[in-house]
Amino acid sequence: MTTLRSLLGLDDQAEQRRLTSDLAETVRSGGGFVPWTAEATGALSDLLDQPVGNLAFRAWRAHQEVLDAKERTSAVPGQRETVRLLEHTIRSVQEPVVEVTVDGKREPLLNLELEVLLRIVGANIVVESGHVLGVRHGPVSGSATLSVGGVPVAHRDLPIIDVDEGTTTVVPGRALGPV
Repeated sequence: MTTLRSLLGLDDQAEQRRLTSDLAETVRSGGGFVPWTAEATGALSDLLDQPVGNLAFRAWRAHQEVLDAKERTSAVPGQRETVRLLEHTIRSVQEPVVEVTVDGKREPLLNLELEVLLRIVGANIVVESGHVLGVRHGPVSGSATLSVGGVPVAHRDLPIIDVDEGTTTVVPGRALGPV
């Protein structure tokens, strides 16, 4: 499964140290009084360890056709619909703030921007009884850019991304059946 870290090419320890060092220098040069800490490194790590697939699944669940299918099937227990999406791009922009605790008070340390583009050849979203039951999708490619103050600090394009550990994601405890 591809994480934001691997999409950005930061799986390598040397690349992680370079990014952390660059971000710590950005904080120092910004005149901030809050030092870069292990807590800040942990917050950045948590951000980068998110599975890329989570972005796709949130977008698919919020797609209007899927919302309509959820509404139609919620009235009839066991009713199932498949929503077919053609080739599409999902764009996610997150603006996380890395914070640290100083004297028991949360202080902003760094404002980041993370842009992720996922290009999906096609997807079938199975909706049953008002719930997304599973997703089957075609090949996914993507890119990610991590910026500080509009300046990219990490960027990478990947021709193929492993969005999940197979071609189907199923809600636990529910059988998907043919899509």
